[in-house]
Amino acid sequence: VTPLAFVPRHFLPERMLRGPVAEAAEECREREVVADLLQQVLHLLRGHATALLDEVDLVLHPLKSELNFPIGAPQPLPLAPHRWDVPIHMLAPFFFFTTRSLDPAIVPGDAVMALLRVLSDALAKGVRAMHLSLSPHLVLLSPAFYSRELSFPLARWALVYLQQHAQFRLDRHRLASALERADHAHSPLEAHSPLEAHSPLEA
Repeated sequence: VTPLAFVPRHFLPERMLRGPVAEAAEECREREVVADLLQQVLHLLRGHATALLDEVDLVLHPLKSELNFPIGAPQPLPLAPHRWDVPIHMLAPFFFFTTRSLDPAIVPGDAVMALLRVLSDALAKGVRAMHLSLSPHLVLLSPAFYSRELSFPLARWALVYLQQHAQFRLDRHRLASALERADHAHSPLEAHSPLEAHSPLEA
């Protein structure tokens, strides 16, 4: 809109009131109508609409789509960085079994290595018994085998992450007691297991 629209009318000559100013006023009225319609549309979209996006991984990809344009100050994701560090940590024993490499973020103490050996032995047992497949990658074929042989040592492996991050305030005695009860109730892991001799909860 021309700046003349914001000049008081008594400062303008008559010829301008009939020409550019009149045109600017008409343009303002037209835009006002459009703005009112857009307000109604936005109200409808925000309160009564659901967006269905096909191929959302491409549509919202920051490097492949112009529809994703973040604005404002960066904000951390909720539960960052644990929301991705925990899954990486839980996958570490499986990569250790197949590649014998360990995530550098994991402190390789005696208890940690003992637990990794227990998990590797359980995975090797599963491969031999055809409860796991190594092709095309490590694949679980028997959920019962996971529940029987892997769920308990993986629970201890999750505690390794919690122990190595001081911001988690753990009642170590209660955790040790709970794992002790689960250990006795879990037949594949006997008291002489390396888990018992080298607990990740030890100081």
